[in-house]
Amino acid sequence: MSEPTAAERALAAQLQLDPVTVAAARDALNAIASLAWPSPTRAALLAGVAQSAGADIGPAASTLALAAAPLASFDALLSIPELGIERLAGLARALSGFDVGPLRGAEAGPDVPPGNRASNVMRISDVATSVGNQVALVDHVLRSGANGMRLHGVDLRLSGGGTAFDGDVALDLGAQSGGSALAIAFVPSDAGFASTSDAQVPDVRGYTAVLAQRKLAAGGFGATVISVADSGGIVADQSPSPGAQARKGSAVRLIVRDAESAAASPAFHPAPGRFVNAVSIGISTPTAASTIRYTLDETEPTASNGITYTAPVTLSRTATLKARAFRWGFQESPVVSGVYKRLVPSMTIGVHTRIGVDTVLGGTIESEGDEQEPA
Repeated sequence: MSEPTAAERALAAQLQLDPVTVAAARDALNAIASLAWPSPTRAALLAGVAQSAGADIGPAASTLALAAAPLASFDALLSIPELGIERLAGLARALSGFDVGPLRGAEAGPDVPPGNRASNVMRISDVATSVGNQVALVDHVLRSGANGMRLHGVDLRLSGGGTAFDGDVALDLGAQSGGSALAIAFVPSDAGFASTSDAQVPDVRGYTAVLAQRKLAAGGFGATVISVADSGGIVADQSPSPGAQARKGSAVRLIVRDAESAAASPAFHPAPGRFVNAVSIGISTPTAASTIRYTLDETEPTASNGITYTAPVTLSRTATLKARAFRWGFQESPVVSGVYKRLVPSMTIGVHTRIGVDTVLGGTIESEGDEQEPA
């Protein structure tokens, strides 16, 4: 590492940094500028390193900074208006800990096998293997470093003359129109980046089409809107269904319907009627993503009155069950009401005759009330 210059010591005081940090940043920037990579690739790398330390200098300012290299002193970057003191301080902090050395083993552009350098002819399979190895090396170096960098994307551009080598399809990179370039962009590990991995599909039912698309975009999904009503409606259904695993970047189909539609009325299972001892009642509605509220005290269920249905309702006495379905963006459903009447179970009655003989007669007495069973 080179020693800080007098100007760098003065700059370090202004940036509130150690002069050694500023000198190390200068060395790292010069090293990045010396990489045998295309200019956009080097600029993307520098911008990514800066962003990892919170200095968003962007590709344009990165290109200007690299154009000024090799720097004799880091303060030369003060002449670039796009940088400024705060961004320059962040860039210095980021560069001071960045090791460019390992990247020199992954210079952009495919390597020509030793036996074929004169003709620059490579099998297509060799080109793919060479480029793949270099990309993997760059990605490994960045991920294992302390700078929090990761490979974001690869733009490979190859040109040359088509030919053959030992009977295999090959590319002559030394042809008149030949040449190659490998462009790589970098971002901090905590920044957003395109991914082809699977992710859980968000639930956007009940949202307007605009809000649904925003929520899906935040999760990495696109949207295909199928409107069966006016454009001011809400999402009534979606495919894939909420919680399903789907490829990021894929489109989720949204079914939009009139926001004034009402939720479907709930249904009771079993239907209202008589029961013995106890009964367990399930309540359902065909309106997806809705909430059901019910009451047992003769009052009307509303958004603020009643019990939210989460499990079957168990009754052991006569009661009137009322329920209503609610869903955001829909009108509430009509109230559904049903009476469940408890029957007193079969009982045995003892009869004492005059001649002193006890006779037992069996029978069933039905009651529509909640009378207690005789002892």
